[in-house]
Amino acid sequence: MFHTGQIADVTGDGNTFVFEDLRVDGQSDLDYNDLIFQVRGAEARNVMAIKDITGAPPAWMDTDLGEAIIAHALPDLPPVDYRFDAAAQPLVGVLDTGLNGNNPDLDYSRILLGKDWVGGDDNPLLELGETDEHGTQTLGLIGATQDNDLGIDGINDDAPLWVGRAVGSGQWSDSLVEFVDAAQASGQPNAVVNLSFDLTQVDAEGNVTTRYELTPEEQSAIEYARQNGVLIVAAAGNDGGVMSALGQASQLFDNIITVGAANGLERADFSSYGYGLDLLAEGFAISPSGETVDFAEGTSVAAARVTGAASQVWAANPDLSYRQVIELLKSTAQDVEVPGWDLESGFGLLNMAAAVQLAKVTSAQQYDSPEINLAETWSGEGIYRPLERAVNYDANKVIATIPSYLRVYAKDSIPRILNAAKASGVTDIGQVAYILATAEHESLLGRWMEELASGQAYEGRADLGNIYPGDGVKYKGRGYVQITGRRNYTQWGQRLGINLVNQPKLASDKDIAAKILVQGMRDGTFTGKKLSHYINGGNRDFVNARRIVNGIDRADTIAQIANRYVQALQNAAGPVTPGTPVNPSQRRPYTIRRGDTLWAIASVN
Repeated sequence: MFHTGQIADVTGDGNTFVFEDLRVDGQSDLDYNDLIFQVRGAEARNVMAIKDITGAPPAWMDTDLGEAIIAHALPDLPPVDYRFDAAAQPLVGVLDTGLNGNNPDLDYSRILLGKDWVGGDDNPLLELGETDEHGTQTLGLIGATQDNDLGIDGINDDAPLWVGRAVGSGQWSDSLVEFVDAAQASGQPNAVVNLSFDLTQVDAEGNVTTRYELTPEEQSAIEYARQNGVLIVAAAGNDGGVMSALGQASQLFDNIITVGAANGLERADFSSYGYGLDLLAEGFAISPSGETVDFAEGTSVAAARVTGAASQVWAANPDLSYRQVIELLKSTAQDVEVPGWDLESGFGLLNMAAAVQLAKVTSAQQYDSPEINLAETWSGEGIYRPLERAVNYDANKVIATIPSYLRVYAKDSIPRILNAAKASGVTDIGQVAYILATAEHESLLGRWMEELASGQAYEGRADLGNIYPGDGVKYKGRGYVQITGRRNYTQWGQRLGINLVNQPKLASDKDIAAKILVQGMRDGTFTGKKLSHYINGGNRDFVNARRIVNGIDRADTIAQIANRYVQALQNAAGPVTPGTPVNPSQRRPYTIRRGDTLWAIASVN
């Protein structure tokens, strides 16, 4: 079958088009809506724009559906002013590390307070310096007051908010149940909750590893939320290719959407990915922190953006099921890798404007939650203590533990080194701590990115590859770990794909230097000894780890510095060591049905 007519470019960007067919009688109504289609992964540059043909936008472009099509075609639309009735807004929950009680950009009259499962009281608001500001950042990105000339504009400052403090308590499932009950009592038509944390496990020696199984209590809590129509937004995590059980849980529970972090139009290097990943959203932001704002990064930032977007989608059409909201977010996402779903980016990059516009014209459909079986136990029973950890670094908390005379350098170097560690898959706390300790010892965290001496002493050193006159000076020590000699510059240039031989000063570039520091210690390129030889899980031989860089010179001193960083990273929600992935454990014969209470679910054996 052939279709004859004229194609026009809707947006002028060469990817979304309309077709005006040529009728048998040779006439046309010139409404340019006979066929609307989009091309992914290609661009048409010589198609006339619709405005140049019709002189004015066709009437269909001003409808809700038309606006949805245009929004989907233009992922970089300017911010849209969404105004929906208060009665249509969902209750938005943030289950996190806690919330600052005095940030001027947050309207506390809109915030319902859940329990503090960490402190054991009924107030999740933090005292000054009590813990990190991860919860404040997450809630602020979602709901900070707009147009008040303070801080930032939250994604939805009309929705009622709820906050509970549970991350680090081992009782996040109890906090989730509390939120579900609060949602049922709130009178709001729907509820969405943000879970920006990894699931971890702690053994008898205190070693922390990523957990790949939900406990029966956690599964019961998620199912309780599902049966009550609560949508869960889960962060994928910041461990590269490793997703904890919570990130992967969207494969079992249809009320979970798992979010990874994007850096522009690509997945951020640190963002976890794999089966269960649904969506990407920008992973970098300025957000409320303490009583002001600060820089935030990670999949927690991305999850907060999707939580805010989900709340706007539901406010636009409160009759939708949680499943329809998830499908709208996925179907309107912008592909950033291969077409359709893929391991690296899920269904693509969040496009809130398109999702909201499409929600307005989507008919609500009844959704019957399928019955699922829950696990009766988990393989870590009696071996590990289940725990959770916020899924981003609090670099400021690490910096606060560093001697004051170095903090001016640490503010620049610590985030770069932590990012390089995440991007290189170095997640063991002990290994990250020793990398930071090495940088502090070798270059005072970037104070000296180039050796003070002239390098003349390296002249003629064949063991360093300095075989030409001037090599000693040209290839003197540079970077956080001070690589030296033509041979090292040549090899690192080849590893990183840059020309360090002709441009040796690039070794002093702080991002390049961070990669050399992390990858060199990880792979043993400096001395043949690598991090895993001395530091792995519970084994932390910080003294002999000095052999990774330079024999045992000042080994005791550097070991003390590394121990300080271990404590700082543990208190700053740093990375965790991946555990061993396991198959789903034994399932209960009982199937949960609509109307069951959590306590009935939990009591079934």
